[in-house]
Amino acid sequence: MTTTTNDAMPPPKAAAAKRALSETQENASERPEQSKRARLRRPHLPPPPSIAPHPLGIRPLGNLPFAKQEPGFVDTRASGLGTRTFARLDDEFVLAFVVNYLDPRSLCALAGTSRAWMAFWEYDEIWKGWVLEHWRDQPTKPKRFAASTGLWRHTYAMAVRPTYHPKPWTPVHAHHMHSDLLYQAHLNAVTPLAHAVATLDALTDMGVFRRLDTVDRPTADQFRARYEEPSVPVVLRGCMTTWSALRDWEWTKLEAAAGQVPLRAEAIDMTLSEYLAYLRTAPPDEAPVYLFDKDYPRQGEAGAKLAAAFAVPEYFTADLFSVLGPTRPDFSWLIIGPERSGSSHHKDPNLTAAWNAVVRGKKLWVMYPPDLVPPGVYPSDDGAEVTTPNSVSEWFRTWLPLTRQLVKGVPREGRPLWGICGEGEIMFVPHGYASTFFLYIDVNTETLVVCLDGGTPSSTSSHRSR
Repeated sequence: MTTTTNDAMPPPKAAAAKRALSETQENASERPEQSKRARLRRPHLPPPPSIAPHPLGIRPLGNLPFAKQEPGFVDTRASGLGTRTFARLDDEFVLAFVVNYLDPRSLCALAGTSRAWMAFWEYDEIWKGWVLEHWRDQPTKPKRFAASTGLWRHTYAMAVRPTYHPKPWTPVHAHHMHSDLLYQAHLNAVTPLAHAVATLDALTDMGVFRRLDTVDRPTADQFRARYEEPSVPVVLRGCMTTWSALRDWEWTKLEAAAGQVPLRAEAIDMTLSEYLAYLRTAPPDEAPVYLFDKDYPRQGEAGAKLAAAFAVPEYFTADLFSVLGPTRPDFSWLIIGPERSGSSHHKDPNLTAAWNAVVRGKKLWVMYPPDLVPPGVYPSDDGAEVTTPNSVSEWFRTWLPLTRQLVKGVPREGRPLWGICGEGEIMFVPHGYASTFFLYIDVNTETLVVCLDGGTPSSTSSHRSR
């Protein structure tokens, strides 16, 4: 048996073998670097945005163990709420006690006893609830907002004492106060909306989400075949060009024409002028008050002019609910809201479809197919009730990324969709979709106006909105 080494090979074959060996070694040395570059090219969720600290210096509860290592540490919450009483309770229980058992005067008295109670006194969502309750009890009383501060507690003082004029307020720093409840509310209110869009972009790159189709004025037959009959959401362009609302619904003109029209916002009746005054305060609310009114066409001549400023697009003229006469479900709404306002995930209770037209601003939509329950959303067995996070901001910040686990094993065509509906565009929502919308506003846009009108397409028993 004869063994031939590389050295004994004929020169051409030996050279070729050496080159092959050298290339193999080079490739092996490059492989870790290539793998590293490939990992870096993989889509990642955007890092948390840089935000301003809580105005009272409140920090998340997870920071408490580290704060205890600081020299001179004093647990502001424990000492301020009482180590044998309220400090033993979670902040949610403390908040429930304040809301259910205290009145505004009692909370003000407690706030004078410690920085911890002052921190709860500063939690403006408490005062927002009291203001709305006060206005519900006195529906004919004029609604005035504390425009100079934008704070609900000052608005409450103005409501109960008409001569009160709020002054600039310097918060009392609650050093070493740790509370997830109070900090998360601040975080939800100040996290930039662009971060939600960046997260959706990243999830789309990962294949978790699909982008909504946007089409320019399809024919009625094309719309029916491509979107209505197969129940496919879509953004429609070029379907509102004849609407006078696009021309006339500038805020000054709108207020001049319909400022005294009563509208419904958060179960409160207020005039359009009163609501626009609230918007102009740039409210720092975690969940801003959101106007959603169905009776505006019946509010005299001014209300009728609002309804006449738009028309039902040709795709949605079929209206089978009209045969029900006065017993038909509600079908038309006027929506106005500031930045960060919106609706949590929901399905139409009448199992219909909807169309949603944007007149001012932008509207961010996230939609889950009928067989997917969005993360953080817990419907009852019959679907009549749905438990959701406290605000749309909270859902986008904490629950949206968990969609990655939800869609594992789901084919691409069955995954959630998202998109931004801009001015002059219409969103078509097929029946059965769990949708949420978030008013995503340009920095130079004050508010958003959307008109909704429901109907029933003849081919799919869906409902439409305007």
